Amino acid sequence: MPFLYQDFETRSAVNLNAAGGSRYARDPSTRVLIHGYAIDGGPIRQWVPVEGERMPSDLHDALEDPDVAKIAFNVNFERLICRFVLGYRIPYAHWTDVMIMARYASVASNLEGVGEIMRLPASVQKRRAKQLMGHFSFPKPDGTFNHWWSNPDWWREYLLYNEKDVASLRAIHRRLRRFMYPEREHAVWVADQRINDRGLPINRTLLEQVVALKDRLIAERSAEVVEITGGIRPTQVAKLLAWCRERGYPFHDMQKGHISAALSSPSGRLQEDCREVLLRRLDVGKASLKKFDALQDRADDDDRLRGVFEFMGAARTSRWSSRGYQAHNMIKAARGLDGLETEKIGPNMVRITGATQVEMAYRLESDPDGVA
Repeated sequence: MPFLYQDFETRSAVNLNAAGGSRYARDPSTRVLIHGYAIDGGPIRQWVPVEGERMPSDLHDALEDPDVAKIAFNVNFERLICRFVLGYRIPYAHWTDVMIMARYASVASNLEGVGEIMRLPASVQKRRAKQLMGHFSFPKPDGTFNHWWSNPDWWREYLLYNEKDVASLRAIHRRLRRFMYPEREHAVWVADQRINDRGLPINRTLLEQVVALKDRLIAERSAEVVEITGGIRPTQVAKLLAWCRERGYPFHDMQKGHISAALSSPSGRLQEDCREVLLRRLDVGKASLKKFDALQDRADDDDRLRGVFEFMGAARTSRWSSRGYQAHNMIKAARGLDGLETEKIGPNMVRITGATQVEMAYRLESDPDGVA
């Protein structure tokens, strides 16, 4: 079976890391800058649509041909770009993800790391690659983009970076093929891609209300810290640490574990005002609360959250992990639906439409106005 090796350089008004691949690829501002590719052992070629080039016929034929295996590193991105930007809906089974091959062999989970382990020549220094991406792929503060002709030397360097990534992709694939995961694992990966594309349904109305409530409560906690300390905000870590150490806090940082240890210590060294500040500092810094923001940032316009589950994301154990939004370790909900306003949407399903009390990641006072 022939192989099509490919790697994209793109640009978009959407932040890929914050919004995720699905929102990024679906956004109308997303464009392909460079499409590097090679067929089997043939020469590495590039289609550069931003320079006005038409797609080469050999690339089009390879994308359309079901007998050509499509090879990429982190297929989810390339697959979504092919579908939503280029218009090629390629069946899942026709793709092979070299990232998954590397994880199955317990090598690494990023292209640079795998290449380094296999002693491949580095394409471009990581710092330099970020500079090139920042110049051509990310919007400027005014929302516009640097065109390819704005810096010809940098553009040639970006083209070379893409070309060498395709060369690395092909070399890694060839070296890992003898460690290829079994067909049953590929079938599970296909199911994973289908699940990620289907997505998780999101109750956006309730989500927006919970985010607003969360922001209000964090603002209240922060204001209380400022009042108790005489003007120090929870985010002013150095000042807050000095203030707390003067009042019995024994540690030299404000890490969650140390704060919890100080609060649970029976020594009685903490002054009461310091204890109140530390409790509020824990509340404001709850990582679980940030999940609501990630959920809001990454949900598509049809109120579905896609691309959450990461196949073989856990090193060496090959268990799933989450990407962007941590969907595996949810906040524990209250038992039952007592006190919640619900709407029946199926034989055994209800949708929460409101509440008179929201239990979030920590003990919060009741919300008398409700969140709906």
